[in-house]
Amino acid sequence: MSVLIQILKGYLLRVLFQVLLGLSGVMLVMLSVLGSVGFFSAIGVKSTLIIMEVIPFLVLAVGVDNMCILVQAVKRQQSELPLEGRISNALVEVGPSITLASLSEVLAFAVGSFIPMPACRVFSMFAG
Repeated sequence: MSVLIQILKGYLLRVLFQVLLGLSGVMLVMLSVLGSVGFFSAIGVKSTLIIMEVIPFLVLAVGVDNMCILVQAVKRQQSELPLEGRISNALVEVGPSITLASLSEVLAFAVGSFIPMPACRVFSMFAG
């Protein structure tokens, strides 16, 4: 009986950690959206309804995608390694591609902020 309890306890802890990891990733993405909206509102850039409806989902999709890539890379590492070693190896493996994808996204939205069409310019400013 105690062996079964220990197995269930270990399984529940793993599930709890995965849920907390997912929730913390979503919260981090939402905080970045709120920071962007707050910054541009503070400097006087007017926002539109489309910005409030689309940007959270756009940023959430990219953030969750990067998080899933990183988690899968950690799971592919050898289980004999300590946690720090697995995370380090995973970051070496997928870190450059995540960084390059994020930089290209920021660059695309930075270029979009110079478009003369006001709706596209403001959308690019808030999303970038």
